[in-house]
Amino acid sequence: MKCLEDLNSSYYRDEETGTHLVPWELRVLAVRLQGMGYADARRGVMGFYELAREARLILTSLKKSLSISSIENEKESLEEEIRIWEFRLQELGIRVASALVEMEDLEGAARFLTTLDPSSPGLESQKALLWLCLGDVEAARACAQEDRVVGALASMADGEYGVAAGSWEELVSSAEGGDRQEKAMCRQNLAVCYLYLGRMDSVCSPLSSPTFSGLVEKMLME
Repeated sequence: MKCLEDLNSSYYRDEETGTHLVPWELRVLAVRLQGMGYADARRGVMGFYELAREARLILTSLKKSLSISSIENEKESLEEEIRIWEFRLQELGIRVASALVEMEDLEGAARFLTTLDPSSPGLESQKALLWLCLGDVEAARACAQEDRVVGALASMADGEYGVAAGSWEELVSSAEGGDRQEKAMCRQNLAVCYLYLGRMDSVCSPLSSPTFSGLVEKMLME
């Protein structure tokens, strides 16, 4: 873990520009691993806050440069950089909320989530999933109304397994030939809905994994 701590040292910054030489995604991952490695979620939260402070400083600098720039190509480049850093800042907010949930500080996580207003659909879906973890189904639906996966999970959380099963069936059909992990996730959730609906003869049919199917068959036989 010592090597991860060293990522914050001045050694990894360009002496002339001050730019960090380590890719941003790796730095975010390092903070996450530090929290896990030391079994201290608070450490991860503080690490994310430190990255957020840096992101805000960079955004301030970029916006200042944009305001005084008169070169069209340069302005377009600056605007793109601003969008990237705004996304990174929003993503850090989602990660902080997730860490608070892991710490079981549910009240703090709920308060923090109300301050987040991500503009990216992907981040909105992540925020919705955190609301589901906190048990606020309506808040989850409100912040990801167009996300069919969140809608299906929300129906399951409300105990509406028939509605959820219909949603998962549609998602399985639309996922055919697409992302394998997403398709497997949809099928497994569909199988869970069938279990709650008592449709035991249908439970194994959505499952593409032989191992998972074997486990379900064993459950049904016990």
